[in-house]
Amino acid sequence: MFIFVTFALVAKGLSAILDNIQKGWEKYIWLVIFSGGVVLAYMRGEDGVMLAMFVYLFWLVLTLLLARSEDKYSNWKSMALLLLLTAGFMLKTDYRIYSPRVLGQDYREQATLVIREVTAADSIVLTGTPSVVLMADREVANFSSGDIPEFQTSDEFIEWMVVQEFSAIYLDKEAPRILWDLVFDQEGRALSLVWSDDANEAYIYQLNYD
Repeated sequence: MFIFVTFALVAKGLSAILDNIQKGWEKYIWLVIFSGGVVLAYMRGEDGVMLAMFVYLFWLVLTLLLARSEDKYSNWKSMALLLLLTAGFMLKTDYRIYSPRVLGQDYREQATLVIREVTAADSIVLTGTPSVVLMADREVANFSSGDIPEFQTSDEFIEWMVVQEFSAIYLDKEAPRILWDLVFDQEGRALSLVWSDDANEAYIYQLNYD
């Protein structure tokens, strides 16, 4: 019952607003409010608010056009309220404005850019995630392949890397646990950390040949 009364009062208030819009100068105030809201939201980068202000501004313009054609559309108020309801439903469904993604937002994309920056074009990168290294246009050495030897110590692992002429290692959650252990054991010694993502889910190491 309370909800019914609330909606009835809202409808009555909207009907009064439509009367004032048709007869008085109130329409200019609403035009300024909605137009200013669009501009302010655009300047502040608030896409959701800008969309809402634009939708209501568009609704107001349509309402004014309907009001000016009252002879042709005698039930223009009902049409205006229906348009307002439609606008409200559209905004309620969390309509999203498309914006193209920028390369480097995902940690794998960030790693791709870093690998390209810190390695030469003919470098071989050891990893458990070949797709990231391939995106960086570098040769892949897949640690998950079947021809990887077993290492008793991390020193043996580094010796094998030198023989294979690997220049860097990319680590993320796809890498086997043994690779994490071998790399972390050599961090600050034979391996230098050159990049890690903000969540510490991915790392890039370079092999020190000195």
